[in-house]
Amino acid sequence: MINNEEQRISIPFSEYRTYELYRQLCSFGYMDIQATADKLDAYNIDYSNFAQYVEDFCTDCDIMLQDSDICAFAYEYILNEARQKIEEATGKDIVNDFGIYVYGNFMCSTFDKYETTKDFMEWQFKKKKLDKEDEFLKLFFEDIGGNMDIFIDKRRKKS
Repeated sequence: MINNEEQRISIPFSEYRTYELYRQLCSFGYMDIQATADKLDAYNIDYSNFAQYVEDFCTDCDIMLQDSDICAFAYEYILNEARQKIEEATGKDIVNDFGIYVYGNFMCSTFDKYETTKDFMEWQFKKKKLDKEDEFLKLFFEDIGGNMDIFIDKRRKKS
């Protein structure tokens, strides 16, 4: 493992100082930030909207950002967006009606109690109430264990 002195020597001093300041000010580890960015990017979520969501949440709940889980925030944001899209299309609230929630555990954050939501979404895709072309909903469906391949026309798949 590289110690701080070895690391400082291998990068320019100005970059090291910037990194050191960031490390002192930001309570999240690099991997937590990377996992959050990867999840937001997968869903094509604007960072500024996400940052505003986090800021509002911390203010509303009277918590400090450094005392929270940035990865879980990303999952909550995604769940809220999916919840809204699904409710607009079907009239069902997947959180209150089916109990899906976010299990926050930093880089290991995930959706939990999602089976009923997955089954409901599959049914709604088949009924065409949910748009199979909506990239956000497709990714959310796959994130909770769904498989969009079941909707591919078998006759077309052979070609």
